[in-house]
Amino acid sequence: MFTISKKQLDIFTKFTRLNFEKKAAIHLRSEFSDTSSTQSDKNLAETIQEGIKEAAAYGVVERKDVLTYLEYFLCLGPNFAKKSNEEWIMRTLKIGNISGAEKMVRLQNILPLKPTFH
Repeated sequence: MFTISKKQLDIFTKFTRLNFEKKAAIHLRSEFSDTSSTQSDKNLAETIQEGIKEAAAYGVVERKDVLTYLEYFLCLGPNFAKKSNEEWIMRTLKIGNISGAEKMVRLQNILPLKPTFH
């Protein structure tokens, strides 16, 4: 049997988080170039870190769903749910008995950020 120490787990967790942040930055630069081009790499990294924390506060924690949340975070701004005139956004994000994935689907269905091809 092999045991992973807390230090090893911490290193792996940090590596995984940094890898996700890097991939998120590439995605946002590619798919939302108009919005992301106004930010330096450092600012975009900070935006991503802040968005990840905000997403987690609403129970949005799976990679794909966090990436979707980051798209809204980038395009609409930090705390977009609180600042929006659209109260349904906050109500949707605060629903406790649905998954983060379902929250993102509901958000995308009502307020798409990019064209959906069927």
